[in-house]
Amino acid sequence: MGEQPITVHHVRAGARTHRVVQVPQRPGRLALRDEQHWLTLYADRAGLARLVAAWSLAARSPLSLLHLPLRGRPLPDGPSPAPMYPGGHPALDLVLAHHSLQFRPSAWKDLRARLGPGRPQRATTPAADFPAEPRFADRFPHPDFRDHLHFALTAATLFVTASAPAFRDSGTALHTLLTHAPAAHHHDLAHPSPRHKCTDLTTAPTRFPTPHTAATPSLLHVQYCPDWTYA
Repeated sequence: MGEQPITVHHVRAGARTHRVVQVPQRPGRLALRDEQHWLTLYADRAGLARLVAAWSLAARSPLSLLHLPLRGRPLPDGPSPAPMYPGGHPALDLVLAHHSLQFRPSAWKDLRARLGPGRPQRATTPAADFPAEPRFADRFPHPDFRDHLHFALTAATLFVTASAPAFRDSGTALHTLLTHAPAAHHHDLAHPSPRHKCTDLTTAPTRFPTPHTAATPSLLHVQYCPDWTYA
């Protein structure tokens, strides 16, 4: 994956100084929407590469909050799920955080308001960060398994908190989508397929399901949009 441009912020909040790493809006296109029963992240090829790099940085940066400011990005034109809310899909930013930070998502709004211009840097994100296959797939449903992603919605932001192994394991699914979806799309141009190319990232399995819809969806649907054009 090579080197990635980032902007590093150090923000004082109470007795702590937080390191916030922002991943710029370009190259590529990304848009994240809350669709009530699930979350959808739309990405073209370069945007998907940027997302994979962010997942790698999250696994490698246990002392940082990784921030992708996506709220201003429009949806791609073309078929998408029907809006679940009046007025369309609420747009979201994305933050990735290592669980050892013990950062409360509810504190994000105040911290975000304190971000200044930051300092431009570059970060290395090797493709070897992700195994060829998810390593923990067989252990995922076990009650004693702890390396899950955890989602929280706050201040128009999806917060994803996890351990380094969880980021690497879920990042494998994103890396696989980046590796295979573009080639599959070109094949489909000659042999059209009705299915879009995507992958799903989920939180811990629900141990005690209820008939009520959870406040935060447990599924992040990542959809590859090869021919992204704006309406």
